[in-house]
Amino acid sequence: MSLEISSEEQAVLPLKEEVHARWIDRYREFADLADRIIRENPQRAVLAIPLLRPRHWPPPNQLKVLDQWVRGEVRIPSLRSLLKEWLWSLAFATRDTVSLLLAQWITWPFFSRMKKRPVDLLIKSWGFDCRSLGGADFYFGTLTDQLGDRGLRTLLLIGVGLGRFDPNFGLAVAVFRKSRFGAIPESVLIPWWAPWNVAFQQLSAGIALRRRANEAADPKMQILLAAACRNAVQPGALRSHLSFYWSRRAVRRWKPKVFMSLYEGQPWEQMAWAGVKASDPDCVTVGFQHTVVLPHSLAVLSPPLNSRDPSAPEVVLCLGEATRRMLQPGHARKGTRLVLFGSFRRSSGSWDENSLPNPGRRTVLVLPEGIPEEVKILFHFATRCAAALPDVRFLFRCHPFLPFDLVRPYLEIVPEDFPNIEISREPAILNDFKRASAILYRGSSAVLYGILEGLKPIYLDLGDGPEVDPLFEMGQWRERAGSVQQMEEVLQRYEEASSEDLTRSWQAAYAYVNSYSQPVDEGSIDRFLQALDEARRGS
Repeated sequence: MSLEISSEEQAVLPLKEEVHARWIDRYREFADLADRIIRENPQRAVLAIPLLRPRHWPPPNQLKVLDQWVRGEVRIPSLRSLLKEWLWSLAFATRDTVSLLLAQWITWPFFSRMKKRPVDLLIKSWGFDCRSLGGADFYFGTLTDQLGDRGLRTLLLIGVGLGRFDPNFGLAVAVFRKSRFGAIPESVLIPWWAPWNVAFQQLSAGIALRRRANEAADPKMQILLAAACRNAVQPGALRSHLSFYWSRRAVRRWKPKVFMSLYEGQPWEQMAWAGVKASDPDCVTVGFQHTVVLPHSLAVLSPPLNSRDPSAPEVVLCLGEATRRMLQPGHARKGTRLVLFGSFRRSSGSWDENSLPNPGRRTVLVLPEGIPEEVKILFHFATRCAAALPDVRFLFRCHPFLPFDLVRPYLEIVPEDFPNIEISREPAILNDFKRASAILYRGSSAVLYGILEGLKPIYLDLGDGPEVDPLFEMGQWRERAGSVQQMEEVLQRYEEASSEDLTRSWQAAYAYVNSYSQPVDEGSIDRFLQALDEARRGS
């Protein structure tokens, strides 16, 4: 049976592409106005506002602004409501101040031994739990070892996942004790007074933006300013702003030549680069583009040219040729060096007989991003499919940022009640790939690596909002489903297809993934170090 899409699906695709193109045009306009707000309001608390950072997972408040543009709704908050929201952020600042004091007191014996450590490169990563600290870093793999072999001394700065400080400080202590690399928790670098200092900067920025919203003549700018003034006084902006303080202190303390972090377009990244440059303008900033790039990943694809603070790192490590091609136009304007680097999640660049598609396993691996709403969407849909398809097994795997125990209370249906649903507890995702025949996904970059193991990607198409499919350029092998019936039809076509059709279509997808993400090898390290040398010499 052929794997080509049906004529009905072909007729629908142009309409969907047109709708998505219009959405991206609106999002580009949003990004331009957001950059204008940052340029015209020279307060660091404005730069820290998450709403003003367009990224590949548009948060709900950005989508709400776009919806208000369509409906023409202008809702400028009253000064009283703004103060009320700020008091909530002030409460977070107070709790964070206490947490910082306690964490720094508890970890002082460990930190005092690290203060005099010589460091050439600071690398900012994330920790999820104590178990994640014993082996290779989740994002940067064995990079510290590979750089150490070249005589470069590294220090990892570990952030706690879920955007909050560790309430019992177990992870902070574990970073010192269990990490096989030199590592410290970023929270020990934040001055205890910083949360309160930032909170009052937030209030000033929020009031200033509210005043500008009342004066704005352009309705779209007025709507965006109204939303920005509210977001400016919320805890998310507080946490984003604190990245300035730990990065500035880290560079002052260890005087590294290079500061390296992830590069996703997240609001904390720009604040961290600003902190680095405030401490040492000559320290080279490096971003690791470790995840997917979508057409509306505008903070990564088109960083603003005239931003008063760094809007992009000076060197970007790209997953492969495909992502470097996507980033090239926007970064050429800024003179950013794009390095073909690869991913530590790639084990090899070739396939064997064990990687061929195997629809006979009849097992769908459900892979959400580490975003609560996305977890709910995928797990609810998969649970409905499991009820309708009792002969198909569904394997639920959560992102390390958001383990199932934290998600479970928010699910309306109990997955464990279904005999054909299993909650994966496997530490290595490769073990789940080996058990599955297909992947149900939306924005997860793990779908790329599932394809390498022969899995059939099935994108959950909700039919509205932004497309978040990492495989948007892929012409075959990928399928779409927006209903239980469509899911059943996709799986049936998959099982009925000949092995020749499956292999031919899968090999084309495999080749695309190889262009998107390559393994990290010694050549990757060579190219990285050469780009660093050029950046430091200004050539």
